[in-house]
Amino acid sequence: MLGQWIDWLFAVACCAVLRATASPSVFPQNCADCVSRTWSCRKSCRPSDTKLLEFDFQYKELPCREVIPWNESSLQIDTDLWCTYPRVAGCDFWGYCNPSINCRNMNRYAPPRIVSAMDCESSASVSSLVVEKCYWHCKHQRPVARCVVSFDSLGKYRMQQRLDKCWIQEKCQNRNMKAKATCKPEPPPADLPSVEVSGSMMLLVKQRAKFLAQPNLNFALQDAIIRMVPQCDFGHIFVQAQWEVPPERSNRSNAVKVDFNMSVLADDHGTSDERALIAEMALQNVSDVRLLEAVNGGLSSEGLKFLVDDATLNVQPVRLNETLQRGPGSQQEFFETVTMMRFYQKHLEEVGSELQELQADLKSQNSQTLPENVRAKQSAAAKRLSQIMASQDQMSSYVAQAITRHSSNSEAFQDAWNRSQAVESWLQLPALELAAAKANLSSTKAELAELQAKRFRAEQRSSRSPPRQQALEALRQQGKLNTRLKANATRLARSVADAEEELEYLQDQFLETQHDHTEAEKELSEAEKALQKEISEHGQTLEELESADRRISRITLSFGLVMGCMAIIIVALGSALVVCGRQKAADISVMPIAEGASWALGSQPTREN
Repeated sequence: MLGQWIDWLFAVACCAVLRATASPSVFPQNCADCVSRTWSCRKSCRPSDTKLLEFDFQYKELPCREVIPWNESSLQIDTDLWCTYPRVAGCDFWGYCNPSINCRNMNRYAPPRIVSAMDCESSASVSSLVVEKCYWHCKHQRPVARCVVSFDSLGKYRMQQRLDKCWIQEKCQNRNMKAKATCKPEPPPADLPSVEVSGSMMLLVKQRAKFLAQPNLNFALQDAIIRMVPQCDFGHIFVQAQWEVPPERSNRSNAVKVDFNMSVLADDHGTSDERALIAEMALQNVSDVRLLEAVNGGLSSEGLKFLVDDATLNVQPVRLNETLQRGPGSQQEFFETVTMMRFYQKHLEEVGSELQELQADLKSQNSQTLPENVRAKQSAAAKRLSQIMASQDQMSSYVAQAITRHSSNSEAFQDAWNRSQAVESWLQLPALELAAAKANLSSTKAELAELQAKRFRAEQRSSRSPPRQQALEALRQQGKLNTRLKANATRLARSVADAEEELEYLQDQFLETQHDHTEAEKELSEAEKALQKEISEHGQTLEELESADRRISRITLSFGLVMGCMAIIIVALGSALVVCGRQKAADISVMPIAEGASWALGSQPTREN
């Protein structure tokens, strides 16, 4: 009873703490970027138990309570028990305190929770979004209930340490607790340059109305898009996905169009332009099978039942951030490099399609009917194509080195440009460093032109020999398969890592539960021993009371006998006194009066002669 009373008290107190903000708490109704989870709790409640908790990850020092944010996704709430409810402290008028709960015996009671619905078994279904751990802590020699609330602790929703606000709403419906947790991430920083990667997906489903009515569909689609670019390893990426019914397919009941947009920022792996180009190429190389697996995987991870039957992807060309490209020649050179890379990729796709057709034709023919000279030419072409592929790989490395040099030269050029402008404005001196940077850029242009010429010659050589294209495509297909295998291995490794983390978490929970069970057994055995001791002491007390009762009975009897004897003696003495008095009165002598004598009062009788 005391533990339930403390839980109710802390629930009311903590609700007041989290509502003590500058503006009243309002639960978000329409939030496209928010992630929500709901669960029910079979516990008795009252309609007055409905409350709304708001977490803004700001430090607050309130009477009896202290809210300490760990980061932008976790916080700690300390509540002083004696301060919150002074009766527990047991202080009198003179300041003497005899608390019923102190640092020595506080662990005998279950620590109260901030979110009362988190002590239900069904709360495990939302552990990926919100986790709460509460325990007792002795702070300044006073019992304090410390609760740590963490959101997206496993990083599933990519919102770790970048949350704006979170809300937890609890309602009592039909004497059952209904809870809903919602988190809103911070928007992308406006002061940092970013590059947008956008596109659309066309999904074919069986029951469109039920598919669109599924909860957390927006986040599931975002997760599917992120699954398609696992090798990018973005440090900062913000995804928005919105669905609509395409007008050209309004008569069909199974088509859903999804528009997505990713804001890619710069990180340790490269600039925003480079990261956006990597994302664009990764999305363009996604096959239909991989796309369907990613979409259904994102839907299944959210526990959604209605999946997708077919999917197609369309990625728009990336618009590079022109604010990062300053100076003469720098922007043009960068765009030429990007254009060459795109043309190279498109050419490889065309070569791949042609080689697939050639492979199909060769498979349809019998290899034994081919002449020996054709076989020899084919083997020679395969060797030659291996050499061409090596040169193509070398050229790709040259392009990557050129891009790296372009980035470094652009940075050096920008630095030199800024310094030259400062020197010209103050001292009007020639900018030597700017000239050196321009020379470096000119040399980079020459290297790029040479690389383009080499690539053009290689394309001409490859175009003259169709069997070479076939071998090249075979090798390219093998490279793509290796890339897919690496991506699958990476995804499997991440899944294994997630499973290991979940297993470690379950092991920690099991050890903690086992420890609590052991402590409870120890407390129960101690309570049984104390009860046996009290029973024995109670028996001894009963025996002492019976012995005292017998002694009192004997003393009472003796006292009665003594009083009876004394009464008899008193009666006897009284009787003796009465008898003695009567005898004394009888013994008084009567003097005779003689004849002729007179008697007067106070005189002696006289005799007459």
